Order: sequence, then structure tokens, then C-alpha cells
Amino acid sequence: DRLISCTGVVLIMLFGFVFSKHPSQ
Repeated sequence: DRLISCTGVVLIMLFGFVFSKHPSQ
């Protein structure tokens, strides 16, 4: 489904944003 694909992309983008804000170091 396209909706699931969109949700996956949004989740990945959110993960990247959180990682950028809170680097794991």
C-alpha cells in the first residue's frame, strides 16, 4: 500500500531527525 510506504518514510525521517538532535556519543 502507498499509505504504509509513506508512513515508513516519515518514520525514517523522524528517526534521522531525533538522531541529529540527540547524537549517540
